[in-house]
Amino acid sequence: MSGDEYDLDVVSLGAGVQSSAMLLQAHAGLLEHGSNLIAMWADVQAEPPWVYEQLDYLERIVGKEIPLHRVTAGSLEENIYVGGQGRAGFAQIPTFLDGERGRGIGRRQCTSAFQINPIQKACRELLGLKPVQRAAGRYRGRHWPGISTDESHRAKPSPGHW
Repeated sequence: MSGDEYDLDVVSLGAGVQSSAMLLQAHAGLLEHGSNLIAMWADVQAEPPWVYEQLDYLERIVGKEIPLHRVTAGSLEENIYVGGQGRAGFAQIPTFLDGERGRGIGRRQCTSAFQINPIQKACRELLGLKPVQRAAGRYRGRHWPGISTDESHRAKPSPGHW
């Protein structure tokens, strides 16, 4: 395999069809990757049982060659109902609300708080970076988000400079 110019190749695993297929294809040698390929899954602690079963299945197949890291920022359900980690006075999912001014939808920050940030934090830790230490110019990383073409509107440029 080539692609060793990256310090870290990260499959962002959601355990759905796209990301699972991407991980299995990489494992089978059908997708080019470097020797530093890992899979990261952000556990919101509120998934249906089949998601955890799928992760266990994937880990049995690829785990010896491609490490599967499970990270979490805590319970999304706890955040909604009782105010958990990272909650600053509002639920971080886009909940529908009734108020004096009528109906509306709440702010959505759950993807960042419960998936993107924990994965970025874990990647930085794997590279040995301290919390505010810069990675730009020092490391090169590649992120594999696993977004299908019918959801290409979800793809965004990485805010990271590495």
